[in-house]
Amino acid sequence: MRVLVTGSTGFVGGHVVRALSSCGYELGLLVRDVEKAGGLKGPNNVFLEGDLDDVRSLKQLLKEFVPDSCVHLAWEGIPDYSAGVSYRNLSRSLNLAEILARETPCKKIVVSGSCLEYGKTSGVCEESDSVQTASYFAWAKQTLYNYLTLLGRQSPLQTIWFRLFYIYGPGQRLNALIPSIVRSSMNGEIPD
Repeated sequence: MRVLVTGSTGFVGGHVVRALSSCGYELGLLVRDVEKAGGLKGPNNVFLEGDLDDVRSLKQLLKEFVPDSCVHLAWEGIPDYSAGVSYRNLSRSLNLAEILARETPCKKIVVSGSCLEYGKTSGVCEESDSVQTASYFAWAKQTLYNYLTLLGRQSPLQTIWFRLFYIYGPGQRLNALIPSIVRSSMNGEIPD
């Protein structure tokens, strides 16, 4: 199976690439800079150097790779959840979905949503909770989900949507909460 992975150089993406590689999938890793993605080399990994902003080039790359499925993790700028950043990421994701559905044999797209779609600032979130658009980020994620749902009714592209909840671990950006607390503790400092 040929799997396109966007966001492969990100925190979650690196873990996903290693897991899929260990299962023997042929991966097409969409990256802006192959040099920066060197740690993702693998016997079945192919680097597709391109940019989600360049629709024409992206279309050609995806037609040549011929993905069976896609894991779409790319979302630039986190933790900037502003209107401009959210809109730009939404536009990129919509363009990708259109190309996958209309120009490739891709049958499945797996997309990372966010717990922020629930709009809660405290308390427990349940998967059955309704979504609340309380931020531009949540609006963009929900708009993408709704669009993919409609697209799936008109094309063979099936959507699998999962919402991430405050993940942490190896490879996380150093200024995130858990790494900064660990670093401060290891240096004998009180965290900010």
